[in-house]
Order: sequence, then structure tokens, then C-alpha cells
Amino acid sequence: MNYNNDTEGPSSVWAWARGLGTAVILLFLVFVLVGGVGVYEGLQKRAVLRREAAWEHYNRGLGHMRHDRYEVAVAEFEMALRLDPSVEGARAALAEAERMLQPIPTPTPQPEQPITVQLYDRAESCYEKGDWGGALAALEELRATDPEYAAEKVTALLYDSFYYRGQDLAAEGRLEEALRSFDQALIWRPESGEALEERERLSLYLSGVGFWGADWMRAADIFAELYMRDSGYRDVADRLYRARLASGDLAAEEGDWCLAEGQYAQALDLGTDLTLREKWVEARERCAMASAPSPIQPAMALTVTEERSAPAKGTLALTLYDPQTKVPALYLIRFDPTGGPRWVRLAEGFSEPSFSPDGTQLAVRSSVPGQEGVCIIDQSGQIVASLAGTIQGRSPTWSPDGEKIGFVMSGGEPRTGMIYAVTADGHGEPEELVSGWAVAWGSEGWLAYTACDGEDCGIHVRSPGVQEGMRITASSRDIGLVWSPDGQRLAYMSDHDGDWEVHVITREGWVQQITVNEVKDGLVVWSPDGAWLAFVSDRDGGWGLYLMRPDGSEVRKLFTLSSDYDGGWEHAQMAWGP
Repeated sequence: MNYNNDTEGPSSVWAWARGLGTAVILLFLVFVLVGGVGVYEGLQKRAVLRREAAWEHYNRGLGHMRHDRYEVAVAEFEMALRLDPSVEGARAALAEAERMLQPIPTPTPQPEQPITVQLYDRAESCYEKGDWGGALAALEELRATDPEYAAEKVTALLYDSFYYRGQDLAAEGRLEEALRSFDQALIWRPESGEALEERERLSLYLSGVGFWGADWMRAADIFAELYMRDSGYRDVADRLYRARLASGDLAAEEGDWCLAEGQYAQALDLGTDLTLREKWVEARERCAMASAPSPIQPAMALTVTEERSAPAKGTLALTLYDPQTKVPALYLIRFDPTGGPRWVRLAEGFSEPSFSPDGTQLAVRSSVPGQEGVCIIDQSGQIVASLAGTIQGRSPTWSPDGEKIGFVMSGGEPRTGMIYAVTADGHGEPEELVSGWAVAWGSEGWLAYTACDGEDCGIHVRSPGVQEGMRITASSRDIGLVWSPDGQRLAYMSDHDGDWEVHVITREGWVQQITVNEVKDGLVVWSPDGAWLAFVSDRDGGWGLYLMRPDGSEVRKLFTLSSDYDGGWEHAQMAWGP
């Protein structure tokens, strides 16, 4: 029994020791576990505090950046990154702050160009881009700064900019602005043919538009001139057609069928239209039957036959004076052997007509306000040229080649004056030819004039190239000179025997008195074929227009005239063209 007790004793102690050890280990593990959790939680809390501190430093750094305190900002950003390297944006902010602390290198100064060079370069740049306004602004500023800088180049740029701007404005329909731009271009290059042509065409177009609907005839004549220059210019062809048609319609409404016929005929030249042609035919028939307009009344011819139509051809130009206003009006009488004479009232304010050698134009004395003097007009009554230095000029006569106009400048005393010649294109100043107060140029180039050489007065003739004239009559009252178409004879009027009569004289001085009576006969003119003389007379108790042969035979009266020529012989004349 004792043996067994001894055996069990040590085993129990050993079992008890193992249990105690396990308990101790378990207790130790519990303590370790509890301590570890506490450490972990402490570490986590510490990390949160570090992150919050990092963001606080970052935000303070941004505030310093906004106030340009870059060194303090750098310290704040570095602290933020030490506390928490993951703070978003901190590294970029630090780099920017450090960059701002770097010294800014001073650029090497470049020499600045003179303002004149800058302005010229700007003008050229704008010109190359087609910015005409910008180029002109720079050029004007340049000229204000230094008018002499690159003068030739600046002038060329100014001309080109104004010219091309004018073209652009015209293309845009801004016509008045375009006209002003072309005017400016011509200031810088007055001799420019292209700018002058653009300017003149545009000016004519605007002038025609100005009369559009208000004066169809004037508009038509202006567009006709432009059409002759450039038939393809803008819509000139269409405008000319419509203006001619409207002028014809207006003339027909007013009963001026001859004018309507002419306008319709010119419209037909531009376009074929059945209705227009019918209008033209009607106007032509009515024109042939129309009587002469007031203040002229037709009269029966004083011949031995019953013939009423005039045997002559061509166009006779004469001036009639309104008895009330005394204003001169220029008329054309167109002789048509098949339809009789047709009267056309050309225009007011023109007198003393003279046909050009080709019959297309007339030289006249104008009393139109602002256009006084000797002018060249066409057969529509429009002024083609105003001749410089002729404001007191009278009695115009054409040179045989049609290049010059002779005229008289009256002197301060009776039977005094000076005869001049001026180019028919309106350019140049008059040149003195010879003293005198009546003048006529013949087809052969002979010049006839009335003057006094000391006490010897009368008609003188001078052959081409000769400076001295030969006197062929003996009275200072021999006036109204007109050469025959062949240049061999001279018709004139004179009252040296007490009343005005018509005479014909050769260049050599062989004279014949054509009319012999106690009335006034004068203002004689030759027909284009030399077969007739037309003249004015009061032999019927009132003024009338007459025809006769150059030998004084076959006298016939064409019309009674309501004009008054008493005392006006010296400042009146008729003309007869082809």
C-alpha cells in the first residue's frame, strides 16, 4: 500500500505544475493581446493628428503664397510634407514657391525701332492684307510724324490704298464713298489715267442716278455718255434703255412727238421690243404731221408755185427770244424733203450757234448761270466743253480742221475788239489772232474779219499761214460774215447804204448786193450744198425766216418768227449744218 502511495504522489505534482504553467501562459497572452490593441489604437490616433497638422501647414503655405511671402510658404510646405508626404498638391506648391524665389534674369535690352519705321512697316503689312483703311491710318500718322520720311514710297502707298479702296467700295455699292476715295487717289497721283477713268465713270453714273425719275431726258443723256465710254459698266445699258423709253413716253404724253420719236429710236438701238417699236412708229407718223411749236408759227412759202415744203437739206440752227422774258432759246430746224421741216427746241440760254465741220456739234454763246461764255454742245443740247477765257466771247466760228474756235471779244468802244482762237477741247488759254469785231473761218482755211486799219475799215481776208490781211470792203458796218461751203465766197450783211441788206463777195473783192429794198435783211447763212442762202427779214411787217438762191432769186418765206431782232444784229447769227 505504501508503494502505491509513493508512486501517485509525484505524478500529481507534475500535472498540477503543467496546469499552472498553461494558466500563466494564457494570462500572459491575454495581457500581451490587451497591450497590443492599446498600442495600435495609439498609433492610429497619432497618425491622424500628424495628417491634420500636415494639412494645416499646407493651407498656411497657400495663404503665404497669396501674399507673396514665398520663403515662409516654402517652410510651411516642407513641414506639411514631413508630417504627411501624401498631402495632395503640397509638392507642386513647394516647387512653385521655390521657383518664385529664384531671381528673374534681366533680358538683354533690344534697340527699339524709330516710330517712323514702325508706322511704315504697319502700313505695308496692312496693305499686303488688303486692309486699306488700316494702311491709310498708319500712313496719315506717319506723315503727321515726319512728312519727308520715304516720301516717294509713302505717296505710292497712299495712291494705291485709296485707289483699291475705291474699287472695293464701288463693288460693295457704296458709290459716294468710292468716288471720294478715287478723288483722294488723284490727289497723290493726278496724272493717273486709271484712277481718272474710274472717277469719271463713277461720277457720270451717280449723276445719272441723281436725275433718275426726276428728269428722264437728262438721265438718258448722261447714261448715253457713260455707255459710249464703257457699255459694260455696271447696269448702264439697262438704265440707258429705260431712261430713253421713259423720256419717249413723257414726250408723247406732252405731245412732243418728234422728241418721242428720237428717244424711242435710241431705245430700239439698245433692245428689240414689239411694243416699243409700235410706239416709235406712231411717234414718227405724228412727228411728220406735227406743226411747229410756239412761239413759231408756220407760214405759206411765197413762191410762184403751191409748193410748201422746203427744197433745202440739213439742219438750220437759230436763236429766238421770248418777247416776255427776253431769254434766248436755241432751235434746230431739220429739213426733210419728204416730210417738211421739223422744229426741235434744243435748250434755253444758248445763242450765236456755229456748226462744227462734221455737223455733230455746235459752238454757242452761253448765258446759262455759272456756264457763261463760249461752249461746245451736242445736238441734244448738252454741254460737251466750256472754253476757258471766253466769258465775254461772242460770234464763235470753227477752224476748218475742227480743232479750234475763233471768237470775238468786244472792246470798250464801238467798232473795237479783238479776235481770239482757243482749242475746241476746252483746254488751254485763248491766243490773239487779230483786232476786229466780226469773224468767220472758211473751209479752205481763210480767215475773214471786219476791222479798221487806221481810217480804212471793212472786211479783211487772210489766207492760211499769212499774218497780214487784205481789205476787200470799205465799211465798218459790214458784219455777219459767213463763208460758202467751198470757201470761195463770203456772204455778209451791211447797212452802209442806210438799211440792212445781204451781200456776197469773192475773196478777190468782187461783190454783189443780193437784196435791194428798204427793210431789214440779215443774219445770212449758206446751206451745206451752197445752193441756198437763209436769212431773217422784217419785209412782211414782222420777222420771218426766208430762203433764196445765192444770186437773190427764188425768194421764199418759210416761217413767221415771233422773235425781235431790232438792234440785235451784231450779237446774233444762224448756222446751217449737214
